[in-house]
Amino acid sequence: MKVLKNFKKSQESELVPKKFLNEADLVSCIEKNESLLDLEVPYFEEASILHREFHVGTGRIDLLAQYEDAIAVIECKSEEIDRDALTQLRGYLSKDDVILEALKQLHEVDNNDQLNWVGILVGQSISFKLLAELENTDYKIEIKGQKIPIAAITISRFQESSEEDVVVSNVYFRVEDAKDKKFTLTYNGEEIANNLSIGKLVLQVVKHYVQVNNKPTFEELRKIFPDNLNKFGNNGVFKKLEDAKKDDRKLGYTKYYLKNKKDKIKLSDETIAISAQWRYEQSKPFFEKAKELGFTITESKNNKIDGK
Repeated sequence: MKVLKNFKKSQESELVPKKFLNEADLVSCIEKNESLLDLEVPYFEEASILHREFHVGTGRIDLLAQYEDAIAVIECKSEEIDRDALTQLRGYLSKDDVILEALKQLHEVDNNDQLNWVGILVGQSISFKLLAELENTDYKIEIKGQKIPIAAITISRFQESSEEDVVVSNVYFRVEDAKDKKFTLTYNGEEIANNLSIGKLVLQVVKHYVQVNNKPTFEELRKIFPDNLNKFGNNGVFKKLEDAKKDDRKLGYTKYYLKNKKDKIKLSDETIAISAQWRYEQSKPFFEKAKELGFTITESKNNKIDGK
């Protein structure tokens, strides 16, 4: 199956429509292609599906998924998503305490995790009224004093002349504060990388430090980057690779950068994985440490971060 993002309507004429048979067919497609849940903004790019048909009281959530530091409640419709679907999604999100307690009982969320929420509507099309709201505003709904961002994804299925299925998706999601949190990393006047989320920024700082300091040992590196530099959750800055893998297997979703080989950092005596769970306010101690080590961190709008 081929997955295409932000496909142009004019290109669809080359494909034969193959509609989803029902809601279950659409959900199965998402299960097989988690990349369809990429919301294309920092912190909401990589999703891991936790559960299908998660029962909450008399209701049933189609999909529960985990992003970098948020639980996603996902409502799927076989046809159009509209304001009625949003009302249904709101009802599920209002049971956040019940969902979270159930996930803790299943050992899929740590008791100390400080998780946020996002609501996602998925269908083959979207109503004009809902589309206008999501495209023109940083759309959030308030539940129990917490403002929860809402996203919509349209997914269509086609068939090529080769009879291979092609899935086309479009994302409608505006979260201004998430978009603003992109950073450029510089060391001794030389740019290392740009457009980094906080987690990827941390990864690049540690990786570069290891490279210029001749691969220190695990304990030596932990003295430079102690766990308390990450005030969010209980992950610390990094873990031994095998310990990080055990954590992820236990929880059923990723709390560390493990998917790409290049993200794993080799030390003189261990290989480590960097925590993927960071929040801006709680990461300031790490920013201050990076500054002490000679790194300069600037926001995408060229506003310098001084760690204060």
